[in-house]
Amino acid sequence: MSLRGRARSGAAALLVAATCAAHAWTVPTLALWETFLGTGDSGTLAARPEVRWVPQAWRANWAQQLTQLRQQNAQTREQRLTTLALRRRILKALQTAGCPIAFGTDSPQLYSVPGFSIHREIMSMSAAGLTPAQILAAGTRNPARYFGAEQEFGSVAAGQRADLILLNGNPLIDLRAHRRLPQPVTLAQIKADTTLSELPIVRQGRLSVSPVTAPQWSKLLKLAAAAD
Repeated sequence: MSLRGRARSGAAALLVAATCAAHAWTVPTLALWETFLGTGDSGTLAARPEVRWVPQAWRANWAQQLTQLRQQNAQTREQRLTTLALRRRILKALQTAGCPIAFGTDSPQLYSVPGFSIHREIMSMSAAGLTPAQILAAGTRNPARYFGAEQEFGSVAAGQRADLILLNGNPLIDLRAHRRLPQPVTLAQIKADTTLSELPIVRQGRLSVSPVTAPQWSKLLKLAAAAD
């Protein structure tokens, strides 16, 4: 390792120690930073399957934003990739040190599509070296701990809020299980169904999750071809 590399490692260790000492929470939004600093151009990013679900105006705006970001960023391609690698190492070090980490995506912005961004963030955190259990905790148990609501949500237990996702696999073994849903339900389907059209997620576009009633949940299961 070069002297510069050792200096960076030393600074990263100090950063991790200071973060833990301050009891500060980290929401890494790694997938978004991979868009900011990565090598994909607007054409490549716009070709992501999930982008077809967002308005054309968003796509045009995102392409313009990406061009401006790349023009304003004085880093070379290699420097940007080095910065990304450093962010991954710091996240892994924060997890190893026991610093609290919560899950987030800052969606919607710059090719980060609500809902789909969660899947990308899961895989980005995995690439940084976090285990499936650590990643899932960042999106469930840890937020409950942050809000002091561990008796209300965040775990599967009697009396807790049933924020559940049905999967055809075990994400603790294979994180890709979260992608293997029987049949994804689109926002267009939800809007078209009178049982679901009043869901908060329909009326507030920035929401990624939404409470549902028992009848609404049953309807969603039927649309997803899942067992009730």
